[in-house]
Amino acid sequence: MTERIVPRGPPHLLSPMDRSVASIARQGQGQCVGVAAEGARTEFDFPVLVRRPREAVFAFLADVQRHVHGPGSPVLEMVKTPPGPTRAGTRWREVVRLAPWTTLTVWSEATAVQPGQLLAMTFRGPGMRGDLTYTLRPVEGGTMLLRQRETLTPLA
Repeated sequence: MTERIVPRGPPHLLSPMDRSVASIARQGQGQCVGVAAEGARTEFDFPVLVRRPREAVFAFLADVQRHVHGPGSPVLEMVKTPPGPTRAGTRWREVVRLAPWTTLTVWSEATAVQPGQLLAMTFRGPGMRGDLTYTLRPVEGGTMLLRQRETLTPLA
C-alpha cells in the first residue's frame, strides 16, 4: 500500500531534516512508499524532488550543522566532528530544545559517504536508535532525494 505521510508533531520535536521534508510534503511534492511498522520498529522510504543540483543537495546534507540555527529553531547546538569533508566516521552531536527546560541530545555518525550520491548514518539518543540513508539521483528539474529510515526503540 502506498500512503501519503507527512512527519507530524510539534515543530520543536522534529529534526531539521524532518521539518524540511514535512514542508515539501505539505506542498504536494513528496509521497511516502513502503511504510512498515512492527512494534517499536518503523521503516519508511520518502522520495522528494528538490529543485537543486544534486551536488548542492549533498553539500547541504553533509554540512547540515551550518543550516539548522536561526530564529525559532529548536536546535540549540549542532557540532560536526571532525570539521572538514564528511566521510565515514564523521559524527554530529545535536542538542534540541523539547520544552523550556528540557533538551534532547542525539548523536549521529556517517557510515557510508559517496559525494553527490549517498549519505548513510546511524543515530542514537535517549530511548531511540536507528539508521538513515539519503540517496540522490539527478532528474529533470533537479534531484530526487530518497530518504530511507529505520528507527528502533527503545534501546535495549
